[in-house]
Amino acid sequence: MGKISDLMNIWMVPGFFVFVAGWLVGGCYLLYKSLAKRPGSRRPPKMGSCVLSVFLAGSAGGFAAVLILFFFYAIAVFTNMKMFFATTGAILSLVSMVAVSLMVLWAKYDVSFKETVKLGGPAIGGVLGLAFLLAILVGVPSYLVGKTTKNRDKAQTNLLQIYAAMDVYERAIGRPAESLDVLLEKNYLVEREIQSAASPDKTIGFFYMATSVLVKKDSDSMRKIIACDFGDGQIGSGRAVLMVNRDCQWYDEDDFQDLLTEDINAEFAAALRAAEGS
Repeated sequence: MGKISDLMNIWMVPGFFVFVAGWLVGGCYLLYKSLAKRPGSRRPPKMGSCVLSVFLAGSAGGFAAVLILFFFYAIAVFTNMKMFFATTGAILSLVSMVAVSLMVLWAKYDVSFKETVKLGGPAIGGVLGLAFLLAILVGVPSYLVGKTTKNRDKAQTNLLQIYAAMDVYERAIGRPAESLDVLLEKNYLVEREIQSAASPDKTIGFFYMATSVLVKKDSDSMRKIIACDFGDGQIGSGRAVLMVNRDCQWYDEDDFQDLLTEDINAEFAAALRAAEGS
């Protein structure tokens, strides 16, 4: 389970404001209509009272939901039953939000709890429907962006680990490792460090060309590629790329192809095309 911050990005900003506006405006309107239809109601309800009721009910219910959700999320992070606790927390937080919101309305209006459900049901249901719709429209792109960023960071981390293994191997043996298989067989790397989300079907998800990393670092080394992930299009149109000077960055596919056309990378480009069968 990733960090919550992985999901908090620009995609959520407009959705947050839409939800707040819908909660206050839509909730107030639905509560106002429900109060106006109450049997025995002789005069229209006050809009200010509706606004206050919706604000208090929503704030109290939302606060209770957040507390429960974060409590179960904390448990999920430190257990092997992440999905169970995350799902349980989501369900209980939803139930608690509805229950606390209804309790606030029940305390404010001198009616039975059954009548409170009739009054607050449309408003609460409308807000929940809006939240569900925004969760799909905003949450899905947010999740995909967060997942892509996480995969890119992981690919770059693995490439840096490969570089460290190359450095240790060359200092110990006196020559560059012939392949990543050699580094794996000699226990300089473990399997998860040579796997990439861009090519989950491959045991080795990175292409590497035997190159000395103990050379003098100069301006040319900033552009000389020694490894990259295979571009199978699974984590975006680009690749994680490792330079001989240990610089590791993410390049869009067009920028990566431009990099391959440089003379210093001609040998690497030919070997990569042969490995990819292109």
